[in-house]
Amino acid sequence: SNTTEIVLLRLASDVEDDIRLAVANSSKASLGSLINLGKDENVKIRAAVGCNQNASLNTLTILSKDPKSLVRGRVGANENTFSDTLRVLAEDSNEWVRTQVGSNEKSPVDVLIRLGRDDLYNVRASVAGNPTTPLEILAQDGSQEVLYALSGNENIPKSVLRILYARGNKKIRKKLESHPNVSVDMLNMLQGEDADAQELKVTHGYTADDPKCPPNYLSYFANDEDENVRCDVALNPNISFDVLEKLIQDRSKCVRKAVFDNPNISADFLKQCVAKGVINLSDELDMPKAFVEILAQDEDEKIRAQIAANQSTFSAVFEALAIDEDEEVRVNVAGNKNTSRVAFESLVQDENVKVRAKLVSNPSCPVEILEVLALDEDEKVRGAVAIYPNTPNYILEILLEDESSEVRTCLAMNSNLLPDFLKKLSSDSDSGVRAGVGANEKTLEEILDVLSKDPESEVREGVASNMVCPVSILRRLLNGSNEEVSEVARDTLIECTKG
Repeated sequence: SNTTEIVLLRLASDVEDDIRLAVANSSKASLGSLINLGKDENVKIRAAVGCNQNASLNTLTILSKDPKSLVRGRVGANENTFSDTLRVLAEDSNEWVRTQVGSNEKSPVDVLIRLGRDDLYNVRASVAGNPTTPLEILAQDGSQEVLYALSGNENIPKSVLRILYARGNKKIRKKLESHPNVSVDMLNMLQGEDADAQELKVTHGYTADDPKCPPNYLSYFANDEDENVRCDVALNPNISFDVLEKLIQDRSKCVRKAVFDNPNISADFLKQCVAKGVINLSDELDMPKAFVEILAQDEDEKIRAQIAANQSTFSAVFEALAIDEDEEVRVNVAGNKNTSRVAFESLVQDENVKVRAKLVSNPSCPVEILEVLALDEDEKVRGAVAIYPNTPNYILEILLEDESSEVRTCLAMNSNLLPDFLKKLSSDSDSGVRAGVGANEKTLEEILDVLSKDPESEVREGVASNMVCPVSILRRLLNGSNEEVSEVARDTLIECTKG
């Protein structure tokens, strides 16, 4: 709950190490709490943040450069760590850090390949124990002992068997002769060929889901009418970035979602798409949580503003963006219907009038926030509350007595204002307020009749523009002495005739 998040945020600054460590380990710790704890002097606390699934990509990236291997290793084991960060950690001088990356089920294939060739057995063992490691990678191990062990695996597909035949010694080939997946045709094909020829042999035509399919073929498949084929292209690690740019705009939601599952996609790629006008991050793109987090912390305020406007953005990110230094970012958070309660409570105190005024038109704005805004020191904010059609009547009643004529004018133009409120405003001392009542389609006929005789032309013009004003009143205004009022009445009568 929001209350829990607030409590944890406070505890993240506790003087006791054990308390801060508990927050760092909590699955409910907020983005802001973990950002602060990631800078803690205590290495155990920083390490706990490094393995917390709620930690932002930016925080994880910073911790990946920590001087302590314990912290870097925890980041390497975190499944939310950015792919590029894992690539850096895979080169870490500390053996244990590399083993953590090797055992991470979200490590990119190229990282697993690199670690699968590490000089140290422990690192290669971590890769071997990773359930997501493709068997093809393990089959590339230079150790004949490892290859021999693999040859006894009954789940090895034919593609890996070919590699084992190519790289293995006679002992391995002999063992594979009894493997259940080795057919007579395969034995005939592989025996007698040199290793290079066997590794390069192609037995089938390329398909969209073939990881070895050349980029030019994938470009062709990207135009296929079958969305399943295009999904396979979007997921293919061999795809070029120009084809990814095309598929991220695909008419199929399934294909667009598949693009985000491609192992090569990154926040930088998305930023390039934004720069080229290919996508707008405020649109519904089904972005994974990890991308939303890292882009929300981008140095480009336009990127952050688009994330703030995206309705798929989640609470923790809204809370961080609600205190962003850029006005447009905070305005977008204020206008987003999925903005969190904590963000609302922060923005209602924002020093910028545009931000506070934007909160009013948000359909998810809590009534308690509207109550605060109705008493705002700036008349533009109070005016926004006054004209907002969903503002509760008890709040509007307070604004009836507002000292600002601009606020009362906004109130008079509220499309859901009660007739009794309009009647009171119809006798307001300010002509602009009375004009607003005259133009309001909820105003009763008897009041429109009175206002149509108002000495101020501005008020009569308001009545003349009212599309529900009785024809008899409009005709009287049409024949009046003021040309501007007459012209407006004429236009309204014509529009009424069309209806």
